[in-house]
Amino acid sequence: MFIFRRRSESIRLGLLLPLAVATGVMTSAVSRVASLLVCPQGCPFSSIQAAIDAAAPGDTILVAPGRYDEVLMINKRLTLQGAAPDFVERIKELWSTNNPQEIIALREREEVAIYGPGSIPGPVISVQETTVTISGFTIGKVYAHAEELSDDDYGVLVQPGAQAIIENSILVGGMGSILVNSAMISLSNAIVASNSLGIEVHGASQATITDSWIENIGAAALTFDGFSQVLLLRSRIANNWVWCIIVGDSAQVQIQDNEILGNGIGIEIYGEKAQVQILNNQFSGNIEGVRVEYGQAIIQSNRFEGQKERGIWVSSQARLIENIVSKNEGDGIRISCDAQVEVVRNEIVDNGGCGIVISGPSCSGHPFPFAGSIVGRENEVHNNAKGDLCPPDYPWPPGFVKGP
Repeated sequence: MFIFRRRSESIRLGLLLPLAVATGVMTSAVSRVASLLVCPQGCPFSSIQAAIDAAAPGDTILVAPGRYDEVLMINKRLTLQGAAPDFVERIKELWSTNNPQEIIALREREEVAIYGPGSIPGPVISVQETTVTISGFTIGKVYAHAEELSDDDYGVLVQPGAQAIIENSILVGGMGSILVNSAMISLSNAIVASNSLGIEVHGASQATITDSWIENIGAAALTFDGFSQVLLLRSRIANNWVWCIIVGDSAQVQIQDNEILGNGIGIEIYGEKAQVQILNNQFSGNIEGVRVEYGQAIIQSNRFEGQKERGIWVSSQARLIENIVSKNEGDGIRISCDAQVEVVRNEIVDNGGCGIVISGPSCSGHPFPFAGSIVGRENEVHNNAKGDLCPPDYPWPPGFVKGP
């Protein structure tokens, strides 16, 4: 679990000199490099919003460690630089080794935190029709009571036409995390944890999410819909209570090289025109790995092990190629309704239910008639507790199961 603790409101001015030296900024050079320095006391600015208001397009705002209780409105091209570039990497390492006391100490020393007061509705940071880089911040919101959370209380709101680069940052604390609405976002090396809502990408947005951890979200950790185009790469999406990833509408999404662990449903595709590529991911400990209700999916070179119910469930269109589906408590792969499915060179072994089952929503032995089609070849299917191919009298394609 992520560790939270309020840091001290005070900060020694001596911490500012290393910040200025590391970034190449001294007092005499501030105007030359177009940078503005913010710290809790003793700097030209003690408010980040005041520095934003004073900045010219293209300026950099350097923010020293401390806690800043404010909300930010950004409507000009800027870079906001907070903690050191490796701050989040060190947090991740300490989190992985279960070292909460050192996490607290590191945050006390180096964290640059923006906490929006709960009395002010809306996002903590709003980006409006401009290009902004936000690096090295912890972003959250403080509420007197949990019921004060409203639908628009996000950490970052990227409004239509804007572009946001968010890196080396942490979003925590009860709110929605990031909302992107017909805009562009690049999120890298971030931790998004313990929020009510995760990252939502709507409208005609473009999003790239890489090398990030998204954990302990109350609802969907990631929602992609509208006509959004999304790349989700090398991230850990874990221990989210309900859905891990939801893809709706006409979204085009590539999900590659991620760990999807301990969630409700790992990936649910419900958009009728959604197109999703699921490539080389590890699924473990979810209730279900992937559910393709509508739309089209390519599911290739993934490992599904230890889901509490089933590995993959398809009732729409999918190509299943070279996946390992093993040791799930229920069926390895379930195919139902009028699904159109290609199944090629998969390893489907040691599951608690059937290896591949054609059925309706119930495993009770009363499936409704299957109206779809299955093609495939060279699958390895064996040692599944309730049978390898169910029902065994279905006209499985010649060569569907790999021969001895």
